[in-house]
Parts: sequence; C-alpha cells; structure tokens
Amino acid sequence: MVSNKLAYDDAFWEATLGRNYTKDDNKDLLFSLLCYLNISLFDFLQWTFSSEITVVCTRAGCFLEYHKTAKDKEHRFLPTIIFKLWHEKFSKDIRKNLDGMLEPYAQ
Repeated sequence: MVSNKLAYDDAFWEATLGRNYTKDDNKDLLFSLLCYLNISLFDFLQWTFSSEITVVCTRAGCFLEYHKTAKDKEHRFLPTIIFKLWHEKFSKDIRKNLDGMLEPYAQ
C-alpha cells in the first residue's frame, strides 16, 4: 500500500455495515473476514506489527506499551495475556518452541 492511510476508512465501513454490532460481533466479523479473504493470523499479525500506516502503528504500539493504570498486573503489559493463553491452551507445544524463540533476545 502506497498511502500512509488505510484504504477502507471509517466512512466506508459505516456505509457498508453501519454500527449496530456488539464488541463480540465485531471480533467475529473481523475473523470471518480474515477467513473469507484467506489471510492467516500470522500474516495479519506480521503485517500489523510491521506496517507503516499511522493508525495501524498506533494500535500496535498501544498493544505493546506498558499500562501502569491497568486493572491488574497482567493487563499492564498485554502480550502477557497472549503468552498466558498460549501456555494454557497449547502447553505441549510451548516448551519445545519457547527456548528457540527467546534465546536470541535473552543475551
């Protein structure tokens, strides 16, 4: 994408979908769109964290920053929650991959 803005802005989505959706509906809609467009979660996350589009960078940065006023310690650094879910839901896979993932950055 050449522009520093998303191709489909709020006005497009307002005209296409309106605003009568719950937060859960929005998440379901987003994931359904990823599936429909055949975009893997990896591709989407990699694009999100490497994008130069201002609004995308801002949202990625908000996810990665420290939130000192969060409701609990776990929510102060949101990647902690993703790590915890990864560990809880996929614990048999985490051990074999964790060392390889962290080792290059632990030195």
